[in-house]
Amino acid sequence: MLLSQEADAFLASVRRVRLAFDGPAPKEIRCEGMLRFQSDGRDASISIRNFDEKKTLDGLKTYRPTGMEVEPLQLEDAFVEYVCGAERGNV
Repeated sequence: MLLSQEADAFLASVRRVRLAFDGPAPKEIRCEGMLRFQSDGRDASISIRNFDEKKTLDGLKTYRPTGMEVEPLQLEDAFVEYVCGAERGNV
């Protein structure tokens, strides 16, 4: 895998969005730039590349979460998420 991008630009483009639901979280959520999706009970998290706050959050609202939180990632975590996305064909 080759990633040719400055570290700061890479970090600025990758985010994790945590979602909370009243009932069980959906088994699958799709959004543009998704690297990895995980769900556990009423919570879900999605790591996203080329993160666009308005576009991404508007798209995720269609799943009707009761809460959404956007998190920046540390370089190592962002790289791991990117690699996991590449292994799943999401990059």
